[in-house]
Amino acid sequence: MALGELIFERLTTYPATAALIATRCYPVLLPQEPTLPAVTYDVRNSNTNEGQVFFTQVVVQVNCWAVTYAGVVPVSEAVKAALRQYTKKEGTPPALISMNDENEADLYDPETGLHGRSVEFMAWVVEASP
Repeated sequence: MALGELIFERLTTYPATAALIATRCYPVLLPQEPTLPAVTYDVRNSNTNEGQVFFTQVVVQVNCWAVTYAGVVPVSEAVKAALRQYTKKEGTPPALISMNDENEADLYDPETGLHGRSVEFMAWVVEASP
């Protein structure tokens, strides 16, 4: 299962986020005329350390979107609760070892009028041994 799929699974099944966004969790971009609130996510590999085990340090950016700023705040708080210290080691690689929130920024899209909050996470992932 790819890391993006793990993020989708976690955000759509964690009770606090599922109550707010249901399955409105999309890679990179919102669909046209989205039902809100919703989140988008972007996974970017940033650093690799090869040894006996293949570790990858990954940046995961989750953008929370709502019609109002007041509507986006509970979504971002739920996302942080869902992903902070999240691990998933069982199953097929990748194994998510650690995930910590690093940065946060408010967003506004003047074209759509949507308010957002971006939360950036640093994740450590173990891939299959090379």
